[in-house]
Amino acid sequence: MFFQIVRKEILLNLVSFRFVVSMALLAVLVVGSLQIMASNFVRRMDDFQSSDQIHRDDMDSMNNIMQFMAFGIAKDPKPQMLGIFSIGLEQKMSSSFRVPGFIITSGGQRPDVENPLAYQEFSSMEGIEMEGSKYANPIFSLFQPPDFVYVVNIVLSLLAILFAYDCISGEKEDQTLKLMLSNAVPRDVVLLGKWVGGTLSIVIPFIMSFLLGILMVSVFWQGDLQFTEDALTRIVLILGVSTLYVMVFFLMAAVL
Repeated sequence: MFFQIVRKEILLNLVSFRFVVSMALLAVLVVGSLQIMASNFVRRMDDFQSSDQIHRDDMDSMNNIMQFMAFGIAKDPKPQMLGIFSIGLEQKMSSSFRVPGFIITSGGQRPDVENPLAYQEFSSMEGIEMEGSKYANPIFSLFQPPDFVYVVNIVLSLLAILFAYDCISGEKEDQTLKLMLSNAVPRDVVLLGKWVGGTLSIVIPFIMSFLLGILMVSVFWQGDLQFTEDALTRIVLILGVSTLYVMVFFLMAAVL
C-alpha cells in the first residue's frame, strides 16, 4: 500500500500544471545560477592571477631592505572553485593581505622611503593589513549573489510548500481521504507515502536541473574549470544537504 500511495502522489504531480511550471523554473534558475557564478569565478581567477603577478613584480622591484620592511609582503587568497555553488563569506572577506615588516604607528604612517608602489591607506589588525576586495563583482555587493545555495534556500523551499500544502486537505476536498483511510492501512503509512511521493516529485526535476547545469558549466568553461575528486565529493554533499532541506520543508508544510 505504501508504494501505491507513493506512485499515486508522483503521478498526480506529474500531470499537474504546477509541476510543469516548477520544472521549467528550476531548470532556468539552477542552470542560469551556475552559469553566472562560473563566469564570475573565471573573471575573479583572471584578476587574481594578474594581481598575484603584480605583487611578484613589486617584490622584484624593491631596491633595499628598508623598502621591504616598510611595505612588507602582499598576497591575494586564491578564489575557491566551490564558490560557483556557494559564495559564502568569500565575497565579504578581504581579497588582499599585506604583512608589514615592522609595527605601524597609531597614525597609520610609514617611514618616508622611496618606493615604486603607489601609497595606499590600509586597515591594520594584529600586524596583518587587509585591503578591500579588488576583483569582486560590484553587483554582488548590492544584491544577494544568485548562487546555487540561494536558489535552494529561497525557491526550492517555496516549491516544497507549494507541493505539500494540500497533500492532505486536497484529498479531503476531493472526497477521497475517507476512502483511503477506510482501507486497512495505518495513517502513518499514508503520511509517509505522501511525504516520499511529494518529495520525489520535487527532488527528481531538481537533480535533473542540477546535473544539466553541471554539464553546461563543464562544456562552456571546459578550459577554465577542472572538477577534482575532492570537489566532486563536496558537490555531492551539497546536493545531499539540499535534498534533506527540501524534505524537511515538505514535511513541515504537510504536517502544519
